[in-house]
Amino acid sequence: MDALIFKRIKKLLENSGLLNSSSPIVHKITNNDFSEETILITGAAGSIGSGLTHQLIHCKFKNSF
Repeated sequence: MDALIFKRIKKLLENSGLLNSSSPIVHKITNNDFSEETILITGAAGSIGSGLTHQLIHCKFKNSF
């Protein structure tokens, strides 16, 4: 994973509000382009995985599993 992809994923986590209860939950992040990436989300039924899933559905991506 290159540094740019890492920064985009880190931003998604930070903006989800799931890791820091004092942060507001941002429901829609559309400026992330993962159109060349395949995304695997494990634990999508848990709080962090479902939060990431809700964020990623608003982004462009190549594949998701």
